[in-house]
Amino acid sequence: MYTKKSVALPDFVYILSRITTGGFIILSLVFTTAKVEDCHTLSTISSWFLVLALPCNSMLFFIRIRAVFLMSPLVTAGFGILWLTTVGAALTVPFGVQAMNLQPGRSWCSVVEVRSYSSTGWFYMVFYDTLVFIAISFRTVSFGLAETWKERLSSFISGKGVGHVSRSLLRTVQLYYLVTVGSNLFVLMVIVDPGVDKYWRAMSSMSNLALTNAMACRVYRLLKLGLIQSGPGESECTLRSQGIGNSLQFATTGTS
Repeated sequence: MYTKKSVALPDFVYILSRITTGGFIILSLVFTTAKVEDCHTLSTISSWFLVLALPCNSMLFFIRIRAVFLMSPLVTAGFGILWLTTVGAALTVPFGVQAMNLQPGRSWCSVVEVRSYSSTGWFYMVFYDTLVFIAISFRTVSFGLAETWKERLSSFISGKGVGHVSRSLLRTVQLYYLVTVGSNLFVLMVIVDPGVDKYWRAMSSMSNLALTNAMACRVYRLLKLGLIQSGPGESECTLRSQGIGNSLQFATTGTS
């Protein structure tokens, strides 16, 4: 990707999201499978990787919102504020999970407590992703030929009546939303349910973060590499969606 395209500021967000997500997964695996000296410190470091990973994943979609609503500074500012709330919500994680060694010295680790407020970060992720999904869906459908709300709803469901760029963007957002929001809701239920074992309440976030990061980064790579492009034979729809395509390319590469 970086040998074919120029490096822009959003690329550093992409790289940081991959590093922090990978760090959280590796440390979580060590926590669950290895004997360590200080489980509490390991758990704390792992939690701070999660604190960085969640906002980075959200930032990848804020970049897209900024591109889609390039001419709407109020919308961009609103989602910027919402992104800051995801940062604050993620900060609850290191203080909501407590771990300890099962025996003195090097031993297996155990989760002692998972406080319910540690789910705040996941709650805001669901809230933020839902708003991003609604905003981008509304914007992309508006680039189509539909004139009435009924026709726009049909375009939203079928993807017909919009340009190839808009349709591809709509489909990727729908896929991301259905998968990640479902996964985040599952983590929320596991964390807040006192009947679930503390170990599983803490570890459910590992697979969830891996999935959401993979989805968000895949969509970013499609845009960065220009794999979402206008298709043939879509003159009027393509003209309407050309602006959104150029904006997305500018957001990821710095050129349109």
